[in-house]
Amino acid sequence: MSVPGSEQPAVEPGVVPSEEESDSIGAEPTGTGMAGMWRSDSGGGILGLKESTDTDKPNKITVILVSGGLECRGIRKVEEPDRKYQIAMLCERGGKQVKEEDRGGDLTYSGGDTVTVKWFKGKTGSETFTRYGDWPES
Repeated sequence: MSVPGSEQPAVEPGVVPSEEESDSIGAEPTGTGMAGMWRSDSGGGILGLKESTDTDKPNKITVILVSGGLECRGIRKVEEPDRKYQIAMLCERGGKQVKEEDRGGDLTYSGGDTVTVKWFKGKTGSETFTRYGDWPES
């Protein structure tokens, strides 16, 4: 569904855009809060964070990462409500699981238009993501 007067293509519910497709959507971020689509400042891909109740026992996929042909899906565990989370994702490339590229990290959201992930599995260092757009409504 596209917005009248918008030149940006619509994103289908439940579909995460590839990096190639991502350049043409969400040019003006409108969301507030942590839920949304986030673009890596260092070219590391697109991070999707679904709306979720904060819990220390997550059981639904609420984190998605698309990066260089890698597609990861996982959960976030609350460490500090609305601020700090541990994230864990299983990753696939070409539809096949790639265990050595599974991702884990500490995600920090301080409000505003950035989140930071300090990777401890599958990647090293810290990565900052800037709000890119809203999570597609289902």
